[in-house]
Amino acid sequence: SVKAFAGGSVDGGASIASKVLTFFFSSPALKSVLLGIDPSARRRQAGTDLYAHWLDKTENRWVILCGEKETDTAGVVSTVVPPSVLNNPRLNPSSGCAPALASDCGGDGGQFALFRMDAAEACQADAAGEGSSGLSDGAVAGIVVGG
Repeated sequence: SVKAFAGGSVDGGASIASKVLTFFFSSPALKSVLLGIDPSARRRQAGTDLYAHWLDKTENRWVILCGEKETDTAGVVSTVVPPSVLNNPRLNPSSGCAPALASDCGGDGGQFALFRMDAAEACQADAAGEGSSGLSDGAVAGIVVGG
């Protein structure tokens, strides 16, 4: 399902650039998933780029998905969500969410969105972190969310 951005912190002064996708899946996830999100605005800002993030529901914090990403001719940004993110207990908890997410803590899906941020700083701190992945990781599904 798709909904409007409802807040949460994000590093690097990023700004929301899409609606929020709630992705329902069975766990444990054994393979990566190819995630494609259509940005809500096509305008470019010098020195910035679009990056997919997932919502850590226990901290109400958006975490960048680093690694390879592609933007197609229609502007859809695609990146791979690795099993380490899909199986992260903070992505889709059924309890223990941040107070602002109490009504969204039923274990009924992880949330993803695009953020516009400084391209030079985007993945520096997380270059090899749990959000990292490549488009060649054997993705098994594709999702495109319209803006």
